[in-house]
Amino acid sequence: MKNVISHLIDDFHERNLPELVNRNKEFSEVRGKADVVIGMRRAGKTWFCYQKIKELIASGIKKEEILYLKRLNTPITNTMSLPNRKP
Repeated sequence: MKNVISHLIDDFHERNLPELVNRNKEFSEVRGKADVVIGMRRAGKTWFCYQKIKELIASGIKKEEILYLKRLNTPITNTMSLPNRKP
């Protein structure tokens, strides 16, 4: 599983972020805690995260200091025990 996570992190750091249309939405942040976005399919969660990542980079945070993991249907969930999920 360590290799899968490492691969996902490297993949994110190597990819360019897409061009975005900025939205007037914000995280309600808790200092020192991770931000998590949940919601219905096709509601714009990924693009919202990309916007936040671009804002973080613009504020001086290096992309390599940002951890972005997407979707629960990645190979990670095949090795995790998730409650109320059928294999």
